[in-house]
Amino acid sequence: MAITLKLLPAMSVVGVDKTQKFTATITDAPVDSTTVFEWKVNKVVQQSTINTMDYKAVDVGTYSITVKSTTSAEGAEDIVLVESTTLTAEANTMTARAVVTVAN
Repeated sequence: MAITLKLLPAMSVVGVDKTQKFTATITDAPVDSTTVFEWKVNKVVQQSTINTMDYKAVDVGTYSITVKSTTSAEGAEDIVLVESTTLTAEANTMTARAVVTVAN
């Protein structure tokens, strides 16, 4: 079977200054293999090199999230896979709620 890479969530919407966790899952990798990950947000490399990345959007807008996996196994060529998704950051909104007490 061929190795596959899946990135979740497929698309997400968060409020500004809220954190979104992204998870990359490798399936059908050889038992003796190792996989390293490279995460990018808007083409800028992030610190995470594991299969998850937490990202906090600081401005309203759309962010391109990309993960590249490199799976290595002894005696085989490295397998490099890339997946991308979109994160949309929206302005935070507040809902006002009023409680009215009527005296009798």
